[in-house]
Amino acid sequence: RKYISNNTLGRTEMWNKKLQEIKKMNAIFGEEINDGATEKDIQRFLEEIGDVISEEYLHPYINVLKRVNGLEFNGFILYGIDSTLLNNEPKQPINGFIDNNRVWHENEWQRKYIFFGDSNTSWYTYDLLTNKYYELDKPSGEIVDEFDNIDLLVDKLFGDALQ
Repeated sequence: RKYISNNTLGRTEMWNKKLQEIKKMNAIFGEEINDGATEKDIQRFLEEIGDVISEEYLHPYINVLKRVNGLEFNGFILYGIDSTLLNNEPKQPINGFIDNNRVWHENEWQRKYIFFGDSNTSWYTYDLLTNKYYELDKPSGEIVDEFDNIDLLVDKLFGDALQ
């Protein structure tokens, strides 16, 4: 399937509504989700990763991190800024973007992807060669879904987590 959104206004609101649902569900169990990353955290992250991945590829992801710096819910994980780069302790443990990409890039065929999150059955990625966002089957690497932008990818990840 291919997910396309011509509506540039409200794209963030799509996944933000799902993020609020996750927040409410966590609150029932006395748990909190992570706040958005601070400008200082983002700057440190970009300095750390800048030699490996161009900031232009990370800019849409940074907009997500400003709302929630990593999330783990119902077996679905959105990577955040690695804890070693943060000024403050997060509310829940963070699966670090840098650490996870380092692990996934140990397999040569996976180096064309930037990994933003995963689950037991999926990776949520950006393909540097096609300039597309994909949900990939784990571990085959087959494309499950294609997305026009990161907002649609994150919306799918959060929606899957809520099911």
